[in-house]
Amino acid sequence: MIDWDRVREMRGELGEAEFRLILELFLDEIETIAFRLTSNDPALMETDLHFLRGCSRNLGFRALAAVCEEFEALTISGRANEVRLERVLDIYAHTKQVFMRALAGSQAGQSPDAASKIKSGIRPVSGHG
Repeated sequence: MIDWDRVREMRGELGEAEFRLILELFLDEIETIAFRLTSNDPALMETDLHFLRGCSRNLGFRALAAVCEEFEALTISGRANEVRLERVLDIYAHTKQVFMRALAGSQAGQSPDAASKIKSGIRPVSGHG
């Protein structure tokens, strides 16, 4: 679900303070785009899915990047009606929960890998947050 090697690499390259700032910016951008996604405009949906895919890859959110790539391809091929935007939102919400819990755990001395295994009981949520 999350490429922890990518997260560690990014954290190491940027340092903790810069990593937190970039993380906040990426999450804000992802949420802004994810919650404005609409199937009413296939061209905008394609652009938004492409943007989400890139941000997700940068953060190591593999599952979100994969679904965005799949849906972007559907949109490009004229099959935007097959895109399930609720799936994008659910994967994003679930990934963010796992990611934030892991980061909180790493602040408390646990590794993100150990904290990410605390997946049971986490349910995708709908809505902004």
